[in-house]
Amino acid sequence: MHNPGSAGRGPQPSAECGRHGRAATRVVGVDPLRFLAARQGFFSRSQARELGYDDRAVTRCVRVRAWTRFRRGYYAFTDIWEATDPVGRHRIRSAPVMHSLGGAVALSHVSGVIEHGIATWSLDLSRVHVTRLDQAPGRIEGDVVHHEGRWVANDIVDVDGQRVLAPERCVLEAGSRVDAERSLVMLDSGLQLGRYDDDALCRRFQSMSSWPWMRSMHVPVRMARTGAQSPGESRGRYFCWVWRLPAPLLQFSVRDASGKLLGTTDWAWAEAWRPG
Repeated sequence: MHNPGSAGRGPQPSAECGRHGRAATRVVGVDPLRFLAARQGFFSRSQARELGYDDRAVTRCVRVRAWTRFRRGYYAFTDIWEATDPVGRHRIRSAPVMHSLGGAVALSHVSGVIEHGIATWSLDLSRVHVTRLDQAPGRIEGDVVHHEGRWVANDIVDVDGQRVLAPERCVLEAGSRVDAERSLVMLDSGLQLGRYDDDALCRRFQSMSSWPWMRSMHVPVRMARTGAQSPGESRGRYFCWVWRLPAPLLQFSVRDASGKLLGTTDWAWAEAWRPG
């Protein structure tokens, strides 16, 4: 039967609250917003409007928790959002910031670290960090921290279509705002992933050593090395340094008398034959 009242309205959500207050939402046909969210992790209110969701439909989807509004004008499907870890959520939040600010900024500090895929531990991910490329003043604006800073063309790289400052710069700037243990986790991870090498890290640190906050980075930069495959391994090395224990060898190969590889330990103190 034809219903003249539905003509031209596009996909309309039918929502109801299930058990425990969770929302169960059904959309007649295939909802193209699902494809959009699967590709970019989020969708905007204007994109939803273009696909037929009027203001009442948007409000209802948020109210029944089918959608989660994570910043003004930007949404994610709640089932996807709740299944995403804090690092993944930070990446999702970073993309709309870049979408709204255009070419005036690049992701930097902890947001740049995460975009480069470098590991972090116990960092504040509540705000997205960008560096101004247009000489605008630094400020905190809602969920975005705008940083001032010098930059040249080769400071900016493309990561999956996003403008991001170079990985060694992101790690150094993010590390300078936290303690040495958390800094070392990022420094080690960047080396292990091949985002930069020792020479590139040292050159960058030397060029930034007089910048604000950088004095605290001398120890973690000297300690950074390839081989730590998790934040726990970097933190363990830092523990040894704090308590003046011998520094362990990383990814130590254990072999039998014939030279056959028996296994690899995260740490080892070869002089004492104590694998960790």
